[in-house]
Amino acid sequence: MRWLIFSSLPRVVAFIVGLGSFSGLVQGAGFALNETSTASAATGFANRAVLTTDASIMAVNPAGIGFLDKPELVLGGAVIATNSKLKDESATGPILGLPVNGGTGAPFTGTVFVPHAYYSQPISETLSFGFAAYAPFGLETDYNPDFVGRALALKSHVQQINIQPTISYNLNDNLSIGLGIFAANLEGTLSREYFPGIDAFNIPSIESKVVGSDWNAGAKLGVLWRNRVISAGIGWTSNVNFKLRGDVKLKGAINRKADGHLKFKSPQVVDFGISYSATPNLSLLLGAQWTQWSTFEEIRIIMDESLLGFKPGDVADYVPEKWKNVWMYSLGATYKLSNKWLLRAGYTYDQTPTSDKYRTARIPDGDRNWLTVGARFAPSRKWLIDMAYGYLIPKTNRVDEVTHELDGSTGDPTFKGRYKMGTNLFMASAVRQF
Repeated sequence: MRWLIFSSLPRVVAFIVGLGSFSGLVQGAGFALNETSTASAATGFANRAVLTTDASIMAVNPAGIGFLDKPELVLGGAVIATNSKLKDESATGPILGLPVNGGTGAPFTGTVFVPHAYYSQPISETLSFGFAAYAPFGLETDYNPDFVGRALALKSHVQQINIQPTISYNLNDNLSIGLGIFAANLEGTLSREYFPGIDAFNIPSIESKVVGSDWNAGAKLGVLWRNRVISAGIGWTSNVNFKLRGDVKLKGAINRKADGHLKFKSPQVVDFGISYSATPNLSLLLGAQWTQWSTFEEIRIIMDESLLGFKPGDVADYVPEKWKNVWMYSLGATYKLSNKWLLRAGYTYDQTPTSDKYRTARIPDGDRNWLTVGARFAPSRKWLIDMAYGYLIPKTNRVDEVTHELDGSTGDPTFKGRYKMGTNLFMASAVRQF
């Protein structure tokens, strides 16, 4: 029975991947998606590195499955409902810096579903194996065609899916180490209005769209120590180098396409966590996460074929990002109400890697403050149901974007606006123990 469940896991993974586009507007700072575990989200992600109650810990700390003594399957996901507003918007176009007419492009965010799947299997008293499918990064902003800043941004979509075999080894009763090797698929779409058109001469606009994808591999390492009172863990995720190959398309007054590519290096991530059992029923949690977002220096689209004056090797589009390394800090608690109910709560402060100078309409990101609550319900000895709700406290972020050239000069088109973003997060997972 145990191995029958394990042999069916590839079909679960295929289902997760087959769901296609599910990345919403940035939910962690930058475009991190922290919603890889319902049990973790309910504590404000404070227990990400020390969660030993289900197999979802392998997305952060692969050592954690070493403390699971039964085969376990976790299926779940997050519904992320983002409400974003734009005010005081204005823009200039690429022709003589003339003002551009238009509006907010709303709705440019919405509601999305982000699934996850995990399976863990003890092999011996010291060795455990696991398999995971989850999304660590993703964003999507999709402005309507009347967006005033359309010369700089229309659609921005990025999505990474990790497929991860995991192994954990217990050095003794208190200490476990773990390794995960993941295959990562990154796909992206960037579009904008390349030429605004001239109504007086009935010349339509030209939209440019870049679509690409790539596969590569990365690694996770983890260590977890615990006794009856304290647990302490650390998880590390490697960089992954992607070269997204695809099409650069023009449509409208001109309809052409050519091959191009975009390079992207995902950040290293280090998670820390401590859990303290203050009483038999109450546990206090402290977590921190460091993300190396300085790897995201720019968007540079390189032509591989000739297109509308561009030769192979030419830069078709360039946007400096100059992101910085950031921290996320979390406080949380769990309380065992009864044999069937465990309550959870947490708070998270998440720094943004963007700066006022380089913040863009594609990613109008800012610092984030989360409040979360949740619960675990145990209807039977073999089934557990996790639930979580998170509220992102709305905050206003200002975008003052200009066009940057490779030589360092700036000019038109430009865009200004004030964004106010709030999010409601709903998560649920079913845990089946065998």
